[in-house]
Amino acid sequence: MGYSSQKDRVLQYLEQNGSITSVECFEKLQIVDLQRAIYLLKKENYSIKDEWIKKQNVYGKPVKFKKYSLEG
Repeated sequence: MGYSSQKDRVLQYLEQNGSITSVECFEKLQIVDLQRAIYLLKKENYSIKDEWIKKQNVYGKPVKFKKYSLEG
């Protein structure tokens, strides 16, 4: 298996699945710093939108996090 950067793995995941969250990034790709990969992709002129997702955690407390997806 060849080496691919975290940025490339995040891009591939976005292309295949449509969107990604920090939790998915860690669970599926074992990448902790999703924001860095998104920053690098945007720097390469990829159009990535983000939206805040609001949910309750298992204790009933509100949490919010970003979901990223490719535009276009």
